[in-house]
Amino acid sequence: MKKTIFLILLSMLSVYSFAQRFGVKAGINLASFYGDDSKGAKSIPGYHIGGVVEFPVNYDFSIQTELLLSKKGAKYAGILSSYGDIPDINDGIRDYDYSDKPLYIEVPINAVFNFDSWTGRIVIAVGPYFAIGVGGKRTYESTLNGKKTTKSFNLYSREMLNYYPWYNYKQVDYGIGANVGYEFASKVFANIGTSIGLSNINNADVGINPNPDLKNFVLTLSIGYKFRQP
Repeated sequence: MKKTIFLILLSMLSVYSFAQRFGVKAGINLASFYGDDSKGAKSIPGYHIGGVVEFPVNYDFSIQTELLLSKKGAKYAGILSSYGDIPDINDGIRDYDYSDKPLYIEVPINAVFNFDSWTGRIVIAVGPYFAIGVGGKRTYESTLNGKKTTKSFNLYSREMLNYYPWYNYKQVDYGIGANVGYEFASKVFANIGTSIGLSNINNADVGINPNPDLKNFVLTLSIGYKFRQP
């Protein structure tokens, strides 16, 4: 996995060297999950930060790729898992809260359409993304008969896999995203968007959960700056 991450970073640096425009962006995520295994999932805030590379084809159209660090996930509360909330304390209905916050290196590749407006441009972008999970935690708090239990797991650890065989995470994700925004004459830009995962990210033991189905869903708000003129 470390080799894969290194190759992604090396590839992106090579792309940067040929780019005609580049910039930086950062913003907030409103993240959750969807799919059969997402029952009870509630949105949580996250973030994204990284670089932007743009290859203008003509004045109105360009190809843009990004290299982002992006935190996603969801939280759950007050739900009784049919498999028991904590394997070693599985003796009754309990109140619980837990949150999963996977951290990804993400590479969106977008077709970008530009429309002159006022002193800047309206920008519409759509395209696929590819991501690799590089970290994140599950934080769990359960209360049963007045007794509180708190645990924390690294999401991609062997401990997580052993403790939650019906619900843990694959590191590879992909999907499609879109955003709309405005780029000012000063080259400051802002946009709102969404990314919808198309890959199941639940790395469940199929002997326990035979049809795992969990995907990322994120709304984004970003601001940024592009350094070079088209």
